[in-house]
Amino acid sequence: MSAVQKRPKPLRNGRTLSKAQARRRAAELRRQIDEHDYRYYISDSPVISDAEYDELKRELIAIEERFTDLVTPDSPTLRVGGMPREGFVSIRHETPMLSIQSIWSEEDFRHFFNTRCQELHEKSCILIGEPKYDGTSIELVYDNAELRSASTRGDGHSGEDVTANAKTIREIPLRLPAGGQRRKKVRIPGHLVLRGEVYMDKNEFEQFNRKQEDLGAKTFANPRNAAAGSLRQLDPKITAKRSLHIFFWEVTSATHDRPASHWDCLELMKDLGLKTNPHVGPFESPDEAVQWFEQMKNRREQLPYEIDGCVFKVANLADQERLGTRAANPRWVVAWKFPPLQKTTRVKSIEAYVGRTGALTPVATLEPVHIGGVEVTHVTLHNQDEIDRKDIRIGDTVLVERAGDVIPHVVQVIKERRNGRQRKYNLPRLCPACGSQVACVETEVIARCPNTSCPARLREAILHFASTEAMDIRGLGGKLADQLVSKGIVKNLADLYDLPRKDLKQLIRMGDKSAQNINNSIERSKENAQLGRLIYGLGIPHVGRALATDLATHFRSIDKLVDAGEEALRTAGLGAVVSGAIRKWSANRENQELIQRLKRVGINPKLQRKGSRFEGKTLVFTGELGRMKRDEAKDAVVQQGGRVSECVSGNTDFLVIGTNPGGTKTEDARKHGTRTLNEAEFLRLIGAGGHRRREAA
Repeated sequence: MSAVQKRPKPLRNGRTLSKAQARRRAAELRRQIDEHDYRYYISDSPVISDAEYDELKRELIAIEERFTDLVTPDSPTLRVGGMPREGFVSIRHETPMLSIQSIWSEEDFRHFFNTRCQELHEKSCILIGEPKYDGTSIELVYDNAELRSASTRGDGHSGEDVTANAKTIREIPLRLPAGGQRRKKVRIPGHLVLRGEVYMDKNEFEQFNRKQEDLGAKTFANPRNAAAGSLRQLDPKITAKRSLHIFFWEVTSATHDRPASHWDCLELMKDLGLKTNPHVGPFESPDEAVQWFEQMKNRREQLPYEIDGCVFKVANLADQERLGTRAANPRWVVAWKFPPLQKTTRVKSIEAYVGRTGALTPVATLEPVHIGGVEVTHVTLHNQDEIDRKDIRIGDTVLVERAGDVIPHVVQVIKERRNGRQRKYNLPRLCPACGSQVACVETEVIARCPNTSCPARLREAILHFASTEAMDIRGLGGKLADQLVSKGIVKNLADLYDLPRKDLKQLIRMGDKSAQNINNSIERSKENAQLGRLIYGLGIPHVGRALATDLATHFRSIDKLVDAGEEALRTAGLGAVVSGAIRKWSANRENQELIQRLKRVGINPKLQRKGSRFEGKTLVFTGELGRMKRDEAKDAVVQQGGRVSECVSGNTDFLVIGTNPGGTKTEDARKHGTRTLNEAEFLRLIGAGGHRRREAA
């Protein structure tokens, strides 16, 4: 079995081994780590997650700490990165470009802080906290303000010459501006050695990968690999076509007349017009640093770039010199890493699940794996085309990522771990819920069950109709929906409104209070019904929440929407696919009967205009509103003639900013010159200055 096929059980404590066992185990760990270092640093094709790599490294460190005479001169614990690859000229770093020691807990961080204070004979010391970027490190040398060279980390002592590629990154000045960029006199050191992180924006990474797929070219598992691969192209023209950025984070000791503190170094780089991170700060106590770390962890997904932790450095450069370095990393800096969001695991099985529109979705059952503090056991594979494109098989080892810290998906298959026992998967030809022949439409990649009475379709339709974004029938969850369908109590969405007249506690063995709560929630959904929510809840194919709101704004009643012909739908700005789906849904006799039954029980909302303050305007919301719910705010915009979008673009008129706003939307607003409103300004515009948030029922 090859190095990448073996998955050793981590042994975090070297004391559990005899010396002979430790010698053999250490040799095996070194071999595996070297293999993974080559794949990560040289070929840009890692086959294990960062978390698994860290486990291998920690196990080897534990062994070498227990048996110090087993430390070898070529141990990866003493080495940083990999050797420069063929095709690039090597540049030697004037000072070693060392790695940073990683920690994973508050206890470890406080130990770092207290130990450094003791060694400096100080009661406290100032630390500088910075995001730990998940990109690729680079060193840049300026002589007499001109860019002389740029090199990768390499083995820590020598790196690859990527000067020509670095010059294609617009945030790297070819010549530093005389006098600086912040309208203050700045003396540029004659010899200036800087370090920074090259990265790819998350949105730009997604666009880049889609373009690569269209071209049939190599895609990357994450922005970090894409940045590293782009920076190390032999042809700078290729690098120039890729969207790379940089944050500068260090002025090295090789610099002439370096400032006395790391904070002053950051200020110098700002003054020189170099891009530094705005989320940086000095901390005089460990409590302040811990609080900031938690804030950065919560802010992580809102940032437009990837970070995987926070770096803390002793601020005073003289103190850094006094603390010195270990063999592989400085003693004055530590990287406190976030819980990993990517891990490898095995696909145990794949099964097809039927959704409310009849779409068959393949879902993989995984060997349980913890990612970012959450156990992941299932992941959607979307459709057969996606399975075939990524060549996902039952029994495969896969790299799984929690996108947005919420939705897990398969990034790639680790094909090197295949042993011949993996099995291909194809969606079934018969619906797994009702046995109907599955239909495939040429214009779609989705296979569907055509049976509108399919119990699986009905269950999902009920849950969608009752969701908070639709009719908001609280308490109607999966277990109750299962019983309502399996016992034949609900055969049509309108049957839900017959439930208050039935003895629920006898039908499905529900307690008096629970049955009454469900009945009350059903009645409230009739009273509070809104047109956009109803349209969304009906589950018309291709009609999401935003489009449902637009349709409500345009047609103003469910009857006008259902009766709309092709020309009327086209006038509403709909394309052929969506308008065709709406007309097909509306022509269905069962759906027509559903609308009539809903009207008979009192559900026939019409959109009432309350003004025209946002006539023809598009608004986007970010952050949390304190005085009304987000959905209430969106409905208020629609009632004033506007529309709501989920992302900021050149067509956005206003960005409404609440508390804890997302960084991406606010940054996009600045980029497009979009006017921003705080909550008070928004409430004044809609005429709701006295509005108070409605308490949840």
